[in-house]
This record gives sequence, structure tokens and C-alpha cells, in this order.
Amino acid sequence: MVLNRYLFNELGFCGNAGDYYDPRNSYLNQVLERRTGIPITLSILYMEIGRRLGLRLQGVSFPGHFLVKLRVTGGQLVLDPFCGGEAQSQSDLRARLARVLPQREADTLPLSQFLQAATARQILARLLRTSKAFTCNRGRRKIRSW
Repeated sequence: MVLNRYLFNELGFCGNAGDYYDPRNSYLNQVLERRTGIPITLSILYMEIGRRLGLRLQGVSFPGHFLVKLRVTGGQLVLDPFCGGEAQSQSDLRARLARVLPQREADTLPLSQFLQAATARQILARLLRTSKAFTCNRGRRKIRSW
């Protein structure tokens, strides 16, 4: 996808796996300056650039990892801006669920219930919760690699 090449290759944006809990990862101005962030901030940037290109991208408040989706003929494409806009398969999504839910639930619950489009208010609330958690817990958490 052209958006992926532009944002991640040409501009050099990437997920900050090395210091995931750095509070700067949740401040959009810092993400723009440093070109590194967490799933939700990179998704917000991805959606906004996509919107300007005419793409109707939607945020997905997936458990444990914010994603973006694009409706396409016959379904939807789920993308992970933290991983360079990589498309997520059903097995990828189930594996993500297994990180935050019991395995049985991750394997049997319908994915559709976790892929609902998030409203602007829901995105902002999740971003603020994340920012607060990162700031309050700085130095007390281990780095979590996705």
C-alpha cells in the first residue's frame, strides 16, 4: 500500500518496541517529532493521513493493541500501524486475543465483536488512559514486545 511505503519507509515512522512505555509515545506532538510511537498514536496518524488521501480508515480498539481497518469489497482489511501497516490475518488477530484473554475464549469468540469501529470519543478516552498509565507507571513496568 502506498500509504505504508510513504509513512513507514519514506518518513521513517515506526513502533517503539524498544521503549514501549515511554510516555512520549502517547503524545502526538512527540510522535510526529520523534517518528516513533505506540499502536494508538501511530493509528491516529495513519487514519488522518489516510483520510486526507480519501481512505475511509477506522480505528479499532482491539484488546491490548489498537488497530485500523478499511472496508473493502467483500469484507475488511485490518492493519497494524505499529508494525508498518502490516495486514492482520484471522490467525494474527486470534493470537493477539490469546495474549489478553483465556485461550478458549480467544479461539471461540467471534472476531467481529472485537473489530467494531471506535468512535472519536472512544479513541480519545483510550489514548488518555494509556497516557496516564504510562506516566504514572514509568519505570515500574517491563517493556512489552508485540
